[in-house]
Amino acid sequence: MTHKSARDQLDLFGNSTGGGLAPVTQSSRQCPPTRGRTRKTPSAAASVAKDVLAEVQLGQFGLLDDTDTVVVIDPEGHMKTALDGDLVHHLITQKYVQRCPARDTFTGRTGRGNRPVLPLRLTISGRRMLQKWSALGPVGDGR
Repeated sequence: MTHKSARDQLDLFGNSTGGGLAPVTQSSRQCPPTRGRTRKTPSAAASVAKDVLAEVQLGQFGLLDDTDTVVVIDPEGHMKTALDGDLVHHLITQKYVQRCPARDTFTGRTGRGNRPVLPLRLTISGRRMLQKWSALGPVGDGR
């Protein structure tokens, strides 16, 4: 029996199952900033929001246990408090980003021990917004 998938449907790992979607957008930053780094200028707010959406799609942000502190998760499972936490909370309230189900909670490592972390993921409208912003060219490129 064959299973037909919807055009915008994604599989378990965020890959397109129906075709027609743009490839996964990569962030222009090397890694999400953590506390202690300087913040970008307000004129680059759209660029920062696009980077945050791309990093959420890659699974680099999560919420620390019951405190709702936004953390940056590295591939080894270490985590640090995120500089863009306010922006991530704003994207959650605007329904571009959501918490993963509780079954996806994992134990992240901090300097003080291990704590539960709930990863974040994009909503359908968050994926659409990321695709729209990724399609835009740089402002003032002379075209």
